[in-house]
Amino acid sequence: MLHHIPQLAGLAENPALPARLLDRFVELADEELSYYLALRKDLTAEQKSLLAARKPVVELDPDVVPPERDPNTPPEVLTELGRRGDAVIDAGLAWNPATPPDVTARLVGHPVDFVRWQLVDRTDLPEWVYARLATDAMPGIRWDIAANPATPAAVLRRMVAADTSREMRRSLARNPSIPLDLLVDIAGTTRIGPTLLPRIANATVDELRGLATPRIMQVRMLVAEREDLADDLITLLVADRDPGVGKSIVTNPVLTAEQMWDLVTRHGPRLYPRAARNPNCPPDLMRHITRNAQTVRKAYRVIAKHPRAAADALLLCLQDKEARRHAARHPNLPPHTIVELVADPNPDVAEAAAANPSLPPAIMAELLGL
Repeated sequence: MLHHIPQLAGLAENPALPARLLDRFVELADEELSYYLALRKDLTAEQKSLLAARKPVVELDPDVVPPERDPNTPPEVLTELGRRGDAVIDAGLAWNPATPPDVTARLVGHPVDFVRWQLVDRTDLPEWVYARLATDAMPGIRWDIAANPATPAAVLRRMVAADTSREMRRSLARNPSIPLDLLVDIAGTTRIGPTLLPRIANATVDELRGLATPRIMQVRMLVAEREDLADDLITLLVADRDPGVGKSIVTNPVLTAEQMWDLVTRHGPRLYPRAARNPNCPPDLMRHITRNAQTVRKAYRVIAKHPRAAADALLLCLQDKEARRHAARHPNLPPHTIVELVADPNPDVAEAAAANPSLPPAIMAELLGL
């Protein structure tokens, strides 16, 4: 019987494992290896049956869902439950999306913080409920209401005027319905990071053009995170002199190789990790990055997982401790290097190499003792 070791755990998920070896592996695997093998998508019915026979079947009784939490409970029953004044029932009603809005609204002044907190994601409540929750004593409730698209714009403006904290501004920025002028106002003082905000994702082309030219660099960064930009906006943002904008636009898959090289040449190593995330990053640019990324080692970890990474770039990625296990799994790595990595002292690296589809079948058979 074959017992669990990292190399066999990796081999169990190797998509290139020949059918005859897979059949033998299923036959010899112990219970732990059988678990890994059972995750494969190419098992025959006979193999599935054999693996299932090694795993104990545990039947659990389904949880009984109380009526106040069951979305299938009739509205009239939920309304009646709301009249009982029971804190546990109230918490279930507040959580249940099927609870009628008028019943939910009555919970806005509930003395239990947890009950009020269950209301913050509802988008079907009267406007006065959002206004009331916007002044709740619990900061977390206020921040979550700030991100709710149903919260009226006038309420959002009052909230940012009353609470200038970082958490409030970040919650507002995530609101899909935030007025654009309010988003512009808070963008310059809010650390949002490289993410596509819902309001930017829903912006029209004309709105995006208006946002791509302000003096506030952070606003231009937000626009640059959107992938389906018009050609004129792509050209404008690629030419932007601010490295922050460059970091955002360099991941856009519509960029040409020439545009990516231009960005990396102009802004230098600070753009390496983000450039490497672009699914169309050209192999020659990845080569350049790996040869010069000693000060930004995160780039090695990104390239090690990039499907277009060439063998020479992957070999350089092996020098980074974190990137090594990802590179060991990459099918573009030379086969002789993969074989060497199967014996790596780091079990994570050895397992990854054994899972590499470019591992020679002779080595797969050797791992199985055949």
